[in-house]
Amino acid sequence: MADKQRAEECRHVVLGYLANRPSVAQAAATIHHRLTITEWDFSLIEVQEACGFLTGMELVKDITDPMGSTKHYQATSKGILQHERASKV
Repeated sequence: MADKQRAEECRHVVLGYLANRPSVAQAAATIHHRLTITEWDFSLIEVQEACGFLTGMELVKDITDPMGSTKHYQATSKGILQHERASKV
């Protein structure tokens, strides 16, 4: 049960991080780094899984670097709205 709660928390945190920076697409490693230097202890794998889940829910979009294969993630308008509504609760 704790793993499911942790995964859900990671998804919320990642979405919030991206929704607060809507004009920037970032690699999962960058998101992970920024979260770990603040207060979160999620692993890179947890962040990658959260990004994949959020992409599937269309709350985040992935943009592949045209010069390579690195995926960058950016909040969609649907994701920003979802985050704003959740923040008002």
